[in-house]
Amino acid sequence: ARALLVTKDDEEFVLKVALAEDDNLRLVAEGEALKKIQSEFVIKIFDTIEIAGKTILVLQVAGEESLAKHLRKYGLSLDLLARYGGHLLSALESLERHGVVHRDIKPDNIGIHSINKQQNQLILYDFSLTSAPLDNLRIGTTGYTDPFLKNRKSGKWDLAAERYSAGVTLYEMTLGHDQLPKWGEEDIANPADTQDELVMDVEKFKPSVREGLTTFFTKALN
Repeated sequence: ARALLVTKDDEEFVLKVALAEDDNLRLVAEGEALKKIQSEFVIKIFDTIEIAGKTILVLQVAGEESLAKHLRKYGLSLDLLARYGGHLLSALESLERHGVVHRDIKPDNIGIHSINKQQNQLILYDFSLTSAPLDNLRIGTTGYTDPFLKNRKSGKWDLAAERYSAGVTLYEMTLGHDQLPKWGEEDIANPADTQDELVMDVEKFKPSVREGLTTFFTKALN
């Protein structure tokens, strides 16, 4: 799809437009999923329309920049990490409560939305994979997808994989852009192929929260 920023009656919206008729069903599924969710931390949908045979979602503007762009430019203070981390986990909790899956949680799919001049919040968007078959384990973004999915007896994606993606995102929010977890001293394509244990740059955690973050990420990324 392609996202277009539009204005109507001095209010901004995003139109997410299917590039071809074959993409219509995916956008319809995305729209139906978004209608189920009631969360200030998940992108709001206002309408689903069709123009010239193409499905279009009318969406909330998620913010002027993505979390990924913000991490590249500034990183996060400890206060912002705590607040934004809470927003991400609240979004995740809402998805699970409403039975909606995302399957590609990462900083590029999270916007920083201005509530007012003094306060921002995170908004999770791009639910284009929500209708993908659960046995399709190849979708998502390398580094954020659960590398241990192929070891599951079910052979299917599950909620633990969604939580893993959120855990990696929180890890990157803590240490900075493109700082992803690794197993052993060498970067490898798939941690499930090694017996090495998780290696974290714990010395980069702020001393006041180092112990707690180490415990959390050890569990979240196990």
